[in-house]
Amino acid sequence: MILEKLSKRDRSDLSMLLELALTNARITDVERLGGLTNRSFRVFTDQGEFVFRLPGEGTETLINRHDERISTFLASDLGIDTEIVYFDAETGLKVSRYLDHAVTMNAATLREPDNIVLVAEVLRKLHDSGQDTGIVFDVLDMAMRYEKIVRDGGLYFFDRYKDVRALVFDRLEREPDRPKVTCHNDPLCENWVKSGDRMYLVDWEYAGMNAASWDLADVSIEATYGCDEDRLLLETYYEGSVTEEEGADFALNKIYIDFLWSLWGRARQVYEGEPMRLYADYRYNRLLKNIPAIRFLS
Repeated sequence: MILEKLSKRDRSDLSMLLELALTNARITDVERLGGLTNRSFRVFTDQGEFVFRLPGEGTETLINRHDERISTFLASDLGIDTEIVYFDAETGLKVSRYLDHAVTMNAATLREPDNIVLVAEVLRKLHDSGQDTGIVFDVLDMAMRYEKIVRDGGLYFFDRYKDVRALVFDRLEREPDRPKVTCHNDPLCENWVKSGDRMYLVDWEYAGMNAASWDLADVSIEATYGCDEDRLLLETYYEGSVTEEEGADFALNKIYIDFLWSLWGRARQVYEGEPMRLYADYRYNRLLKNIPAIRFLS
């Protein structure tokens, strides 16, 4: 896909970002990459290959780009993410170096045992980094912000939402004070990229201090892990046996995750319409199946 084949908007934005980030470079080809909220491109230039990230419409209501910048550079310094070439914390424009022979993961590849081990090792490296970014990942606060976007957008909530909300909020408010570590908080399949025998984690828009079990549970639920995959993930991460408390936290966070991201999907529906409605409904319906476990695990 050469630049001329892109929409006028994408062509203009990519040209502008090229001028800001890569002085005197020339684009030779462009390939559109996946993503739920942003417009991302693999950009071939005479100075190498890069990923250009253009923020999606309305993301300024969901994402603090200054916070994202802190976590992105931390991940790059840890070797978990690739080299960051340019990051504008005001606009969210970002350029990073493209990984050689990069393969973006999907649910099927992220269920492969070798990749599960690599994922667990990356998350342990992140969580054990000892870095406090000062960024709080507050599920209740985020949920209320998403609710406001939904209400202001004139959209409906979900069936039985009032009861589900009360149950989740009550359990979260009674959550024991677990240690908080630096977390990615959104390690969906497409945010994992493999290059050679190394796994990388990208897109740190929701990163912040949180319980480690959130990241583990998120990987599991996004890649639809079964019992065997969950066991391998947890035993690799914890380097052996898993305690009853760790197992309970893991299961509860699967519920919290679908609750939060179903609301996020409904909020994104304001900007993106039907695809995000389907996404939100899918996550919420899965939540309804799993939520009885809250009473059992409480």
